[in-house]
Amino acid sequence: MISKQRLSATVDADVMQAAEAAVREGRAANVSAWVNEAMRRHMEHDRRMQALDEFIAGYEAEHGAITNDDIRG
Repeated sequence: MISKQRLSATVDADVMQAAEAAVREGRAANVSAWVNEAMRRHMEHDRRMQALDEFIAGYEAEHGAITNDDIRG
């Protein structure tokens, strides 16, 4: 089982309203679950971006810098 930690955070009013709406509409069990899922998505996004940075750095080390012409195809 994944352990949990208590978090106290201040969020923008519109974000809180979105979390509460998700709970009311059955898209989240509670606000904590909604926040946890959002934080998890952010964490996974950051991991993917780090992996992409590492891939690009490795590619450029082997093949040279990627140019704007390369990107345009």
